[in-house]
Amino acid sequence: MALIQCPECQNDVSDSAKVCPHCGYKIKRANPKKTRIIVGTVILSFFILSVLFVKFYYIPKVIICPDFLRLTEQNDYEGVENILGDLGYPFVKQNSEGSYVNKYLLARKLDGVFFEIYVFSYFNGRIDEIQLKYRCNNSEEAMELIEKYKDGITKRYGPYNENNIFGNYYYWRIDNKEIEIEYPDPLDKILYFTINYK
Repeated sequence: MALIQCPECQNDVSDSAKVCPHCGYKIKRANPKKTRIIVGTVILSFFILSVLFVKFYYIPKVIICPDFLRLTEQNDYEGVENILGDLGYPFVKQNSEGSYVNKYLLARKLDGVFFEIYVFSYFNGRIDEIQLKYRCNNSEEAMELIEKYKDGITKRYGPYNENNIFGNYYYWRIDNKEIEIEYPDPLDKILYFTINYK
């Protein structure tokens, strides 16, 4: 039997006593079961917080549509060719005004998806616009691709522009570029991704 001090009168009391014999103070004892629950909860909470900390700060984040995002950061021939491959100099397709030229690339693969790609330039030594076309098999495939690219672009550049009066595309305006995802036409089922460099 050990002695403890009464919290009320400070006299020595047996550790098994329920009431102090000197002042009648009810001695409260720690509940071992309750103590174990509290300790377990604290340890579990610490473990969960540690896992979340590691996940969000130390594990590299998966970049969605990395090829497309790299493309949005280029506007010269060399940078675009590093991603799309040889563009084939010079651009040979020319419109009637004689100033706007483009290059059509059939089935280039970006982020595991085969796109038809159009590259436009105004003979000014840089790329002005890149348009990627994808013919969808069904609306589910289109929406899945839209969500994937919308998520990737939003994570890189922030939320899309809310002033979309037509409601059929997502639109981002960044310092020197504009990015647009246009919903597929119900008839031709073509999904458009456009990058305009300013």
